[in-house]
Amino acid sequence: LGVDPGTLARGARMYAGIARRFDRILTKRGITVIDDYAHNPDKVRAALAAARRLAPRLHALFQPHGFAPARFMLEDLSTAFNDMLREGDTLYVLPIYYAGGTTRKDISSRDIARRLQRCAADVRAPADRDEAVEDVARRAEAGDAVISMGARDPSLPEFAARIAAAIDRAP
Repeated sequence: LGVDPGTLARGARMYAGIARRFDRILTKRGITVIDDYAHNPDKVRAALAAARRLAPRLHALFQPHGFAPARFMLEDLSTAFNDMLREGDTLYVLPIYYAGGTTRKDISSRDIARRLQRCAADVRAPADRDEAVEDVARRAEAGDAVISMGARDPSLPEFAARIAAAIDRAP
């Protein structure tokens, strides 16, 4: 490469990684909270497979990133969650992120959750993020992994941090 090995080593030590690609927060209660950009069926599968390597039980929070993408990917997302989640896991299908525009709002998180009736996991469609945070903080136990997935919404990293903080406060 023509670069001094010491320079390469310093650069590698300084590299912080790619934001929102399996960012992990370890809670005081021994629960790993993960923030990931997964937003389509292939990425959801990959994120859940990686999380499963960390923990036998998963609590997945998925925020669809728009009404048109949710409508377009409904069948494949349903298959991905059905294939990757198992009994004992929980899936929270969060309200769809709306970035504005003139799209048809003819699909909801509840519609997505209804498509997952054959999923072995406990599938929930909370009314809002607060409800999801409270519920996952109450359910998560030491050794579990909680993974927040979604795209386009700049508040998702803060959401993952809120989940970790709520878990730490839970009895």
